[in-house]
Amino acid sequence: MGSSPASTTFPEVSRKAVDRTLFRLALPALGTLAVEPLYVATDTAIIGRVGAEELAGLAAAATVLALVVAGTNFLAYGTTERVANARGASDSTRAISFARHAMILGALIGLLACVLLLAFAEPLVSALGAGDEVTSHGTRYLQVASLGLPAVVSMIAAQGVLRGHADYRRPFVVLMVSNVLNAVIEIPLVFWAGWSITGSALSTVIAQYVGAMWLVKICVPHLSNSEDWRLDRKMLFDLLRVGRDLGIRVFSMLAIFTSGTVLAARVSG
Repeated sequence: MGSSPASTTFPEVSRKAVDRTLFRLALPALGTLAVEPLYVATDTAIIGRVGAEELAGLAAAATVLALVVAGTNFLAYGTTERVANARGASDSTRAISFARHAMILGALIGLLACVLLLAFAEPLVSALGAGDEVTSHGTRYLQVASLGLPAVVSMIAAQGVLRGHADYRRPFVVLMVSNVLNAVIEIPLVFWAGWSITGSALSTVIAQYVGAMWLVKICVPHLSNSEDWRLDRKMLFDLLRVGRDLGIRVFSMLAIFTSGTVLAARVSG
């Protein structure tokens, strides 16, 4: 005889407990997704009061940055899966190793993206169909903002580590505070110091590094049980592979949307 339906279902209390746990994790995760774009939203709201060409330059630069950040989001999801899997297997050493490699990989990817955007900021902004004046403003914003990419990608990796340990609340708090800090710093830099779009980008970079240092500090207990920080190529490639499909999908969607925007801008111009 097969097992009865009662023997293959969870008790009602267990289902409710699981639902509560999922809800508790989902709320800050949803909040984090909502908070992340606020850096650019804050910059847009403030630069919109400076001038139309500055705002257009910011929009072009933000488009490039969005593509870069979207292409690195795989690191958070891949790290979450690998760290959680190791914890579920009660393999704390492997969980720590994945966390370390994720943080190192995040810093390396962020540095590489920073160097590339510093070198190619002007042609990238120009390729979006911006005119000379708009390209000038967009290039300035993108070059300064690119300095924050090591912090941004490190924050993405740190979120993956903490999510792997079922900690969704603290990343949300850090991102919220850093966004508030961005607004507090940006207003005097843009209007009082008169730094315009440069001040806008600089305030964002400062807030991003504060957030990155805070998240890394929170991650420290999940990163160290020895002084051995040697890299394992297999582990690095595994982290890249596990989020590969998600990264390609998100990046492709944004690339198609951006291409359509550029074509529309050129036609209307």
